[in-house]
Order: sequence, then structure tokens, then C-alpha cells
Amino acid sequence: MAVFDEMAPDYDENRMHRALAAEVARFIGPLATHAEWDVLDVATGTGLALRALASANPETSLRMRGVDVSPAMLEVARTQLPTARFTRGGAESLPVRDDSVDLVMCVTGLHVFADAREAIAEWARVLRPNGRATVATFAEGGPQPSPEAGFVVNHDPFRTGPAIDATARPLGFTVTRSESWRQMLLVELAHLDARPRERRGLDA
Repeated sequence: MAVFDEMAPDYDENRMHRALAAEVARFIGPLATHAEWDVLDVATGTGLALRALASANPETSLRMRGVDVSPAMLEVARTQLPTARFTRGGAESLPVRDDSVDLVMCVTGLHVFADAREAIAEWARVLRPNGRATVATFAEGGPQPSPEAGFVVNHDPFRTGPAIDATARPLGFTVTRSESWRQMLLVELAHLDARPRERRGLDA
């Protein structure tokens, strides 16, 4: 966690970070303006992806929430996006109610989670029927995270679209589309659970 705290003050100054957040919002596409959207950003960092999504959907009602383990990252996020709710928590045990989210985002987070499969299982728990998840990860052949970075690195299950599909399918997801951007891979996952359930908001 300390490594992320150290990155927080300058994180938003990185052009790549800002460009990737904007590209994730573009990949997600316009959200319907007639509906309210509950959006959860896992490993939100400074909230860049949430800010990009809000900027790309100015006419849409978004209830945005970010979860991260780094207090320093969250402090920046709260300053930059006061309309969102930011909570400290781990990806493998999200502080979010069941069936309460329409869209999960996770940008360059999967490879650093201690248990990425458990994290994806949490997405299945919190997503409503027909919800979706969007992830950004490092593409095969591009720059790979180094173990010397100071955190867990397990990139193999997320290096390609088929690899992500094989990882996520037993957990309730299938890859519906993917796209390369520079040396990154953007992937949309559809939640396979279509049981009708009561619509509830994020936990108070």
C-alpha cells in the first residue's frame, strides 16, 4: 500500500494515466440518459476513470463510487471528484451491497490483487442482473508490470481477451468485446446472472 501512497501526489500528472482513463470512458460508450447508473470503480486510485466517465456522460445521472486500499490516493480522489463516494477497502471484499451496481470498472488493477479471481467473484456479487464490467490491462507483448514494483504481480490470467474470458467465465462472466489501445487491452465483461432481483442502491 505504501507504494501507492507515494504515487498519489503526482499520479494525475502522468499523461498516460489521463489518456487511459479517457479511453476507458470512450470504450464504455455513452450511457443511457433516461436511467440512473450506479458505477463502482475498483482500485480507483485518484478516481481518474470515474472523472473521465462523468465528463463523457454529462447528461446522465451517475451515482459513482470508488474503492481503493490507498488512503493517499483516496484523499486526492475526494478532492477532485467530491460528488462521488470513495471508500477504503480491498478488491477481494468490497464494502458494497449485493446486486447494487450497474457498471464495474477496473483499470490496471487485476494484476496487483492478491486474489484476482476472488475480486472478480465480488463483481458478480455486487452487479445487478445484466450488469457489466470493463477492465483495462496490459496487452500481451506490451510492457509488463515488474515484481520489483513492490506489490503482487500476476499478469498471466489477463494478458489476452481469451485469457480473461477463461479466468472470468467460471466466476459468472463472459467477454463480450475487446479492443487494443496502444499497449493496453480494454475488455468488456457481461454478467451472466440474469435472475430478477430487487434493485437496491449502494450501501449507506
